[in-house]
Amino acid sequence: MPDLHSSSPMRCERGHFCPTGTLHDRQHKCPGGSFSTGTTLYEAAQCQVCPAGSYCPAGSYTARQCPVGYYCPEGTENYKRYPCASGTYAAFEGNARALGLTSAAQCLSCPLGHYCEHHTARPQPCPVGTYGPAEGALYVSAHGDPPAATACLPCAAGSVCPLQGMSAMQECPVGTYSPAKSSSCFECRLGHLCQAAGTTQAAYEAALCITEPAGSYCTGLSAATVECPLGFVCPGSGGGAARLSQTWEQRKCPVGTFAAAAGLNSESQCVPTADGYYTDLQASIASMVAPNDCEFGHACPGGSRSAYQVPCQAGYYQDERAKATCKVCPAGSYCTGATFRPVLCPPGRYCPAQSSQPQLCPVGTFSAAVGRDSAADCSPCLAGHYCAQAGLEFPDGLCDPGSYCIAGATNSAPSDGTTGSVCPPGGYCELGSRRPANCPPGTYNSATGGRSRADCTACPPGKYCAGTNNPAPGGDCSPGYYCPGRSQTPTAKTTLPGYFSVAGSGAPEPCAAGTYGPFTA
Repeated sequence: MPDLHSSSPMRCERGHFCPTGTLHDRQHKCPGGSFSTGTTLYEAAQCQVCPAGSYCPAGSYTARQCPVGYYCPEGTENYKRYPCASGTYAAFEGNARALGLTSAAQCLSCPLGHYCEHHTARPQPCPVGTYGPAEGALYVSAHGDPPAATACLPCAAGSVCPLQGMSAMQECPVGTYSPAKSSSCFECRLGHLCQAAGTTQAAYEAALCITEPAGSYCTGLSAATVECPLGFVCPGSGGGAARLSQTWEQRKCPVGTFAAAAGLNSESQCVPTADGYYTDLQASIASMVAPNDCEFGHACPGGSRSAYQVPCQAGYYQDERAKATCKVCPAGSYCTGATFRPVLCPPGRYCPAQSSQPQLCPVGTFSAAVGRDSAADCSPCLAGHYCAQAGLEFPDGLCDPGSYCIAGATNSAPSDGTTGSVCPPGGYCELGSRRPANCPPGTYNSATGGRSRADCTACPPGKYCAGTNNPAPGGDCSPGYYCPGRSQTPTAKTTLPGYFSVAGSGAPEPCAAGTYGPFTA
């Protein structure tokens, strides 16, 4: 910014002129369409005219090159006033040599197969489905261009325009047809006639052929009918020659069936595949079905469409190919779904016929063997052992001391009296006892739950414990006899002469002074 308080005059800014009394260096711009590189101008006439091929907004100090798509005659202020017209384009930036277009004559005519909107630098190809038969064409868009000459004409029915930028249509060949604006020709369906090149959709729809008798079809290239080929069905028009076919064509025999002969006229004439076989293709014939065996683990009833048509359900199996049904899983084995081999029932389990999973042997039983087929095959738990869980291969363990296990015990200390019980008085039960062990002669045990022989108590002096399994001493020792501890009879020891023994004596007493005892016992 110049110093406004300076006493010395300042030079005028480029692109401007400074007449007498000018306040600052940018007060007066060179008019639009002119420019100035000097700094001493004092009137507008000294500004230079903008050269052709350039444009100069007001205040320019240099001429700017005319952009692509426009032309700039001499003295141009705004290039947008001079766009290349619709139907032409500017191929260069600058003029045809270097400096920008200078006149509309330098805008080139849009080539064949293209359209050029106004001020474009590059011709756009006519879209697929249209063609451009003339030069200098413009495109009528859907958003407001005036309805001028159409650059890209719709491709006529019976012809196609499959590529961009086409200048001429391509005629559809014999056996095909097309609607207007099409990019491809469509194959003439059976039952219609497309005998000439360039068939339109309207002509295709109107040219129906007569298909008599049933079991034949029309190729579309000739009015003559042809016998329906093997694997297909041709219904025909029916009702005589006066009734035209609309969509009669070769229809494929559906999946799961095959054609045994040519000339079929109904899908009901397609033969379902036999039991154990399948066909997974349409239009099958007998030779295609024969090798199609149903797979292991599956069943294929008549009309099957796959080698895996019906998976064997759980409890069934199939170990052969080409079967229509599955087999019941045998007793002693189980079969999961879609299996081809029964699985032998494992230890601890049983499998009745038609089993899908093994059943657990009940609590109180076990089974070390494979292939069991009922709960009755599970063995009762061994004597002296218990089986507290279902599905055991071996017993859980030995019964507790103080209890005994007969068979089928479900816990380590049974008390039901059937599978076992608490050890009774007069005996003892060690670890894993099958039955109570008797306390030996000369001992007794008055308590339940004896765990070892140490729980048997020695018979006290004066008492006797005859035999085994005594819950208490048998009684007092007989008079004339004495019974030391562990005595087994009431006459364990005979009292000698000079001594006497009353009932229940544990030792003999000597005769008192002044008396005697001449007898034994």
